[in-house]
Amino acid sequence: MLPESLTLFGFRSCVLSSPEISLNLYDVVIYIIKQSFDDTTFRFEIDCPIRSYNKYEKLRIKNGLLKSTIQTFIKAIETKLLYLGLDLIAIMELKDTYVRFEDIIDELESLRTRVVYDSPVVKDLIILQYILPHFSKKKDVYVVLYSEGYYYKFKRRANYLMFKDPMMAEVLDRIKVIKIGLNDECEFGDLFCFIKQGDAEREFEGLRDIIMKIKPSSVLILDCDFMQLIAGLSDGNTLKRLIDLYSLMPDGLTLFGFKHYSMYDRDAIIIDLYDVLITIQRDESSLDNTTFRFDIECQLSDICQKFGRFRVESGGRLISLQ
Repeated sequence: MLPESLTLFGFRSCVLSSPEISLNLYDVVIYIIKQSFDDTTFRFEIDCPIRSYNKYEKLRIKNGLLKSTIQTFIKAIETKLLYLGLDLIAIMELKDTYVRFEDIIDELESLRTRVVYDSPVVKDLIILQYILPHFSKKKDVYVVLYSEGYYYKFKRRANYLMFKDPMMAEVLDRIKVIKIGLNDECEFGDLFCFIKQGDAEREFEGLRDIIMKIKPSSVLILDCDFMQLIAGLSDGNTLKRLIDLYSLMPDGLTLFGFKHYSMYDRDAIIIDLYDVLITIQRDESSLDNTTFRFDIECQLSDICQKFGRFRVESGGRLISLQ
């Protein structure tokens, strides 16, 4: 039980469902929602039913800092319980923040990056065209492939790029594959570990043991989402075990975790375990379906508040747009 004199700040993402019950336990509720098209202006609404108080204000992100009167208000709060509802909005500053994707890859070293995408083709091309060529030259790169279906798709995409670019074969030869599947077939890279698919507990424990052995200087690419791996666990503690799995990853590890937008609403807690959030969606302002926009959110380094665009060309490669 919390003491009555405690000043409490609770944070919850708006993408989490059914927050009404927990909201009733707080005296003050603050909602922060994106307000303008440029992703830098937000509206916060303050609701304090016990004092019949309601107020709203705007705030703007400038040079990585919030500009508003919300700090003054928080200092003046006399009630002891405060609930903050935060919408997961990529924070972007339009001025001088347009970048090419290949130019920010190096800045992701030693960070944990979550990539949320709406096109599996673009996801594969980012791994094969940007991440692997850049990091495989100087680090041990591990790629986790879950199921024969993911392995088959990754192999087909890689074979197509090798046909177009012979240098891709050298890149793939340098990677270490962690495959969870029905057989130990692996036509590229070094099969570092094979885990027999079928028993969720054995799959989870096997992957956990491997992660504990990976050196901090390495790169780990999760081609699939961990949620698929733990979906078969039946002990009722799947979320806790997933968080523990991330906790086992060594400091300094360069991590790339990919997730499709269709599963994004289940990802709010896991996103908090990453340093960088990159969202990739089709550019609605484009006249075709081959142009994509990526937005980058990060509060740990100079790569925060950036965005860019690229296009999938007919040859199956991503081309950055200026």
